[in-house]
Amino acid sequence: MESKALSDLARKMGIDSPQVVKKAAEYSRLVSVQGSSLTRSLGLSGSAKSVICLELATSSCNNPVDKKTILRLSGMPTKKAYHHAYKTLECLLGREKSYTVHDLAVQFGVLEAAKLAESVFQSYQEQFSNQMEVDFSKPIFPAAALFAVCRMQKIRVDKTKLLDLLGVKKSQFDKLTQDMQKISSERLSESHE
Repeated sequence: MESKALSDLARKMGIDSPQVVKKAAEYSRLVSVQGSSLTRSLGLSGSAKSVICLELATSSCNNPVDKKTILRLSGMPTKKAYHHAYKTLECLLGREKSYTVHDLAVQFGVLEAAKLAESVFQSYQEQFSNQMEVDFSKPIFPAAALFAVCRMQKIRVDKTKLLDLLGVKKSQFDKLTQDMQKISSERLSESHE
């Protein structure tokens, strides 16, 4: 039954790959097993969950889909609510994208800040790796380092787009950016001496 519903949604989304539908069905089963309470707390309907699983499957198979169609078929009230649910399920399934400082610098056109941001990120890792157990592979860390350096060097970066890419809360990002800015200002003063 669920497979038929996924196939119908896939067709409406313009997806004709059986591989994508199969992958989406796998994701849907995993979400049902691992995150049933999570999907309830997000207020996800069955169709919203299926649409998100299909979009995750298309991205893993490099098969892009129309975002407006996705949002309409999901039945989610806003683009922001859909994006939040998408990022949550992406994390639950372990499908989060990994970004380096350099990747983000290229994507946002701020390569001139990449070298210093990399240094700030490494210093941050060294400073906090012994104090607490942190997964520094999360994209928020290199992004905060890059954003902090750009702010110090007065290089404009679209924070809204960056937060959308990361799928993190603004308050969490701002706190981390403040910590990175302290290290960034130390690095800048060292380079001017």
